[in-house]
Amino acid sequence: NIFSMCLIAEQNIMAIGSLQGTLYFIDLNNKKVLTPSIQLPKTIYDIKRFKEQLFVGSADGLLTIFDVESRQIQKAIRISNKSIRHIDFHPKQAIAAIACSDHHIYIFDVEKQQVIDRLSHHQNSVFSVKFGFDGQYLLSGSRDAQLCVWSAQNITFQLKNSLAAHLFTINSLAL
Repeated sequence: NIFSMCLIAEQNIMAIGSLQGTLYFIDLNNKKVLTPSIQLPKTIYDIKRFKEQLFVGSADGLLTIFDVESRQIQKAIRISNKSIRHIDFHPKQAIAAIACSDHHIYIFDVEKQQVIDRLSHHQNSVFSVKFGFDGQYLLSGSRDAQLCVWSAQNITFQLKNSLAAHLFTINSLAL
């Protein structure tokens, strides 16, 4: 079962994360799995690229960072004791918002490779985060059916609005 995919366009390789925690790299030109695949301990929920690194969020709360070229692990950082469900990068700054099943959103400094803030408002697992095109806002959606709008001015985050979007889980956000 596939949970996440990320295209490495210049190599024409697709990184694929599975329910079993296997990270596959597929050569799209030759239609074959490159070896070795990498086995992480838990389900891989999201894979995102930032510059020359892949950021992999998994069910054990670890953010595993891979080098794009070598596909080797550079570092694994514990973000939460619960699942990392989604990652989104700020469009202008080297920060990421990380949605977790512990009801929080973690703001991660990519260059320092550390959490710099923790946003709390949701009452259940946060499944999706999305920065606005200009980086001024961050949206978050959760199993609590709340859509939250956060101001992201100067990497200082404040809740601006929380809306009951409907009666069901918000699994994904897109702009």
